Amino acid sequence: MINNKYYNYEPVCDISVKSSELRGIEISKDYIPSIIDELPILAVAASLANGRTVIKDASELKVKESNRIKTMVCELSKMGANIQELKDGMVINGV
Repeated sequence: MINNKYYNYEPVCDISVKSSELRGIEISKDYIPSIIDELPILAVAASLANGRTVIKDASELKVKESNRIKTMVCELSKMGANIQELKDGMVINGV
C-alpha cells in the first residue's frame, strides 16, 4: 500500500497488484465468519480456478435472507460450473 491518507476520516490508499493463476483451496470454519459475505464472489472465482475448491462449515449461508448455497450452486451450474452442494457448503471443480 502506498499513498496512505485519510479522506472524510476514513483511511484510504493506493494499492499495487499483479496477476497470478487462481488455484483451488479449502475454506472452513476458521475463515468462514470473517468472509461469509464474500463467499458468493469467491465461488465465482473458484469456478475459474485450477483445481478443486471446498467451502465447508458455512451453513449460515442457508438461513440468512435465502439459501445462498443452493442459489450459488444453481446459478453457477447454469453458467457451466462444475459445482456440488454440501449440507454446509459446496465443492467447486474449477477449469
